[in-house]
Amino acid sequence: MSHCAQYFATIKTNLMAGRNRDGVRSCSAAKRSEMHRNDLMNPDLLSEIVLLGSATLIFITLVAIVVTAFSRVAAL
Repeated sequence: MSHCAQYFATIKTNLMAGRNRDGVRSCSAAKRSEMHRNDLMNPDLLSEIVLLGSATLIFITLVAIVVTAFSRVAAL
């Protein structure tokens, strides 16, 4: 059996057994949506939360500046 044929046979076997490309059994959709403490402390997730929080803060600040500018122009 050639290398390519063996590779595709392994992928097909994994897909039929409900496993991902690496041969690890995939979780159900319900289990993936649950948040666990270890998931929250994951550096990738933590950095994403910090990034979204700081972006929200910057956006709110910019909106407040624009609203203040327009209200002062309207008052003149």
